[in-house]
This record gives sequence, C-alpha cells and structure tokens, in this order.
Amino acid sequence: MAKALREFFQHERDTELGRWRWPEYPEYVVRKLPDSNPETVIVINESYGPSYTFTRTESLPGGNVHSSAAARLL
Repeated sequence: MAKALREFFQHERDTELGRWRWPEYPEYVVRKLPDSNPETVIVINESYGPSYTFTRTESLPGGNVHSSAAARLL
C-alpha cells in the first residue's frame, strides 16, 4: 500500500512540474526546455545526478543509451 501511495504522489508531482518519468527506469526524468526548440529536452538521472540536454532525435554523445532512449520516448 505504501509503495502504491508513493508512486501515486510521485506521478502527481511529476505532472505538476511538467516532467515525464520513464516507467522502465524511473530514475530517468525528462522535461522539455521552456523557450527553446520543442524537440529539445533535458534528461536527468536522479539516482546519481548527471543531466544531458539534446534534441530528441539526435544521438547522445558519450554513449549513454538510457538517457538518449528516455528522451526519444517522451
């Protein structure tokens, strides 16, 4: 029950902040950047902090497959 409540409130907060959390890897959060190209997003790995900004259709330099895939899924 506690896990379901945590997930509910996390989803509610993500929606409120305009971000999308990857269901398969919930530590990856994706947001569109305000006042920029609508295809430009930021992907944040909340488990250890790095973030990447790129267009959803480009490959991510450095080979971080999860960040690149999360951006394309948004």
